[in-house]
Amino acid sequence: MVAGARDNLRYFGYSEESFTITRTDSCKPFRSAGGAQVDTVVAALPFGRNMRVPHEDYIGDMLANTRQCVPGARYCFVSGDSITKELEAAEYMLEAQVGIWNGRRYTAYVTLAS
Repeated sequence: MVAGARDNLRYFGYSEESFTITRTDSCKPFRSAGGAQVDTVVAALPFGRNMRVPHEDYIGDMLANTRQCVPGARYCFVSGDSITKELEAAEYMLEAQVGIWNGRRYTAYVTLAS
C-alpha cells in the first residue's frame, strides 16, 4: 500500500520531498516522524475474504481511535461495506463516498471524511 501511494503521488506531480508516507496500525498510538503535521489518513479496512470479524464488532472503536490519534486530518477509508452510519456515530463529517465494482465479486467503498 505504501509503494502504491508513493507511485500515485508522484504520478500526480508531487515530488518525493513534499510528502512522507507512514505505514502504521490503528490499534497503536500514532507518532508522526519528527512531529510533522498529518494532513490525510488513508485506511484500507479489512473486507472480503480478509475480513474475519464483522465491521460492527470493531469499526466504531477503530474510527474513534483514528480520530483521537490524528485530530484535524482528512480521512479516506476503503471498505467492503458503506460505513456512513459508523462515521456519523463517531462524529466525522462525510464529504464523499463512491462504490467501485471490481467487475467480478464485490464493491469496494471509498469514503472521504473529516
